[in-house]
Amino acid sequence: DGSFTGPELMDRMRRNGDYLPNPNFYTVSREYILENNIRFEPNIIHEDNLFTFTVMIYAKTARYLDRCLYLRRISENSIMTKRVSPLNVDGYFTVYLKMIEILQAMDDPDIKIDYSETINSILRGVLENARKKYRELTPAERVFYYGYDNLHLHLFKELIADRFELNEKLSEATGRMEHWESKSNALEEQKQKLETENEKLLKKNKALKKKIAEMKTPEPEKAEKWSDLLPKVFRRNGK
Repeated sequence: DGSFTGPELMDRMRRNGDYLPNPNFYTVSREYILENNIRFEPNIIHEDNLFTFTVMIYAKTARYLDRCLYLRRISENSIMTKRVSPLNVDGYFTVYLKMIEILQAMDDPDIKIDYSETINSILRGVLENARKKYRELTPAERVFYYGYDNLHLHLFKELIADRFELNEKLSEATGRMEHWESKSNALEEQKQKLETENEKLLKKNKALKKKIAEMKTPEPEKAEKWSDLLPKVFRRNGK
């Protein structure tokens, strides 16, 4: 327990792994909401991420209670459990852009400096969620952003679509490299086996040549006996 500013508490919670953007995890003063004109972004899903970020970034006073106050039930047909659709990508993408707009409009630059690591971490998380959901779409669904205006179309392509295509090409190239590397390794193994077999054959050939040479060359003892017999043979022939 303790009292902090909103950005300070957000920073502490993120570092401890306790920062969750679900509004049902906290209570907010109605006066604070009205004073800062904080609303849920209409016509998108994942708007909780933007609402929580806005509430925390503007708060002058915030407290954290490490207590279980109620139980949460997750519906089987909720946004988080249903199949991914372009709405998920559009929601995270919109939240990301709105967060940047909030930061750009802030009067206190110290917040952006003092808590830049946490702010950037949250921004990266939202953008990465958009990229992850985009990867899960079918090819036909991935063209949904063509309906954006020129500015948002350009931003979406630069931040998500083009990066996805680049990663796909890199993944394909990596796959080809791994394929040829695997073939190269197999050929190298085959080469080593052939070299081993060749060495064995050379040894066998050398041993065989040695045996043949021994068969052609008379033993010294037999050569002496033949020389002893030569005079007798000559005498028998009358020579």
